[in-house]
Amino acid sequence: MSNYVLPHSGLLCYSHLKVLHTADWHLGQRLQSGHDRHAEHQHFLHWLTATIAEQQVEVLVVAGDVFDTGNPPSAALELYYSFLVGLRQTGCRDVVGDMSPDGVSGATWLP
Repeated sequence: MSNYVLPHSGLLCYSHLKVLHTADWHLGQRLQSGHDRHAEHQHFLHWLTATIAEQQVEVLVVAGDVFDTGNPPSAALELYYSFLVGLRQTGCRDVVGDMSPDGVSGATWLP
């Protein structure tokens, strides 16, 4: 990857950047039948981490809801933050997304 700075802006640009776009994870979701999807979400995030590492993804974009509610259960928060910790080891530099539904602010960046 070659980097360059845009003239008169100071912005660092990348000529090649691997981006993975996902959407609507809905961590913490419980179906009407009472089925808790925690195990499914855990499996998905493990797969996603492995895929990001394998494909050398540099930016992860999450369009839509990371959490199913504006006040997610603690297990969902723990799952998400554990994912972010594991993601640091993959070389992915940034995560950008909306964390919760109904317009609750929640953009996330991973330094």
